[in-house]
Amino acid sequence: MSAPFPIGVFGMPLGPMMARWSMLGVNHILALRPLPDGPPPPSPENYVAGAMSAGLKVIMGLGGTGNTVEHVSAIHGVVGIIAEDEPDLLTHLPKSNGQPDVEGGIAELEQWAAEVRTKTQLPIFLNLAGPDLTGVKDQITQGNPRTTAHYKRFMKPADIVSADWYIANTGRPYSKCRDIIGKAVDRLMLWGGGKPVWFCQETSDQHVHDAGRAPTPDEFKAGVVMALIHGAKGIWYFPYEVGNKRGGKFKWDATPEPVAQAIMEINAWMQTNADFFLTGNRVMRFDGVKDEATWTLDGGDTLTVSLEIATLKISEQRSAAPATNTPNRMTLHFPDGDRTFKVTEEQ
Repeated sequence: MSAPFPIGVFGMPLGPMMARWSMLGVNHILALRPLPDGPPPPSPENYVAGAMSAGLKVIMGLGGTGNTVEHVSAIHGVVGIIAEDEPDLLTHLPKSNGQPDVEGGIAELEQWAAEVRTKTQLPIFLNLAGPDLTGVKDQITQGNPRTTAHYKRFMKPADIVSADWYIANTGRPYSKCRDIIGKAVDRLMLWGGGKPVWFCQETSDQHVHDAGRAPTPDEFKAGVVMALIHGAKGIWYFPYEVGNKRGGKFKWDATPEPVAQAIMEINAWMQTNADFFLTGNRVMRFDGVKDEATWTLDGGDTLTVSLEIATLKISEQRSAAPATNTPNRMTLHFPDGDRTFKVTEEQ
């Protein structure tokens, strides 16, 4: 049995919500800083201790007063350092002559990562903006100074690369999940140079778009499965309500209960199949109807999972390695040498 499949949730505050997500089958929290913000905010030690008591490991950022690399990385339960979220966004890049400075943004990330590496061996986790990742071209286009080459450089300082792409919250149909989630994971796999890839799946209505909504349970599961088929080795969830469209107001967790049930189900299923997803040899196929992958373990066991794009139907098929039927044999020792006989029931 391999390690548990890594499943995370974004930035839950210290307290009961940690236990709720643990009960749903999550085993990591990804927090840019200790939450809630206060007053006063919890110390990193207290925050991580609360997460650990709920059964959650922490991938921690360096936001907050006094949260240095040395401080955070020394806390038991911290298993990674997360960079500031979406450094590739045009609005997050530094400015040069009033314009987004892509080279400056990459240089800042490289410098930050180099400093982190001098002080800890914990892996660096980097999350990128999914729509920007999937929309970037090989050449600079009008209004977008970033290219595929820039994205490869964004990913280089990290040990684990990720992207978020919220289909329902941007008013899009999940029939586009191959072109959105599949493409995002493909690009992370290709441009990340073989680093582990995670994907951030929406669970709530974030109220950031007039046409936005929460995913249905089937849509939610389809998003996770599409990411796995394309090679993700970690899944994490964004459950916030953050916008004010359609009467929205901030909530740490706005996940509808039917989606929460789907979260519990898909998390249990991922753990059941963790060996395949983490260590299996994956072969992916896709056509106009479905995306499909087969994972094969060293012993020969296989798992095939398919997702029909139009219906979001998920199917799986397992096969065990053929049993080796070696006949029972008995070796007898004689003066002139050993002799081996096949043993049958008649004997």
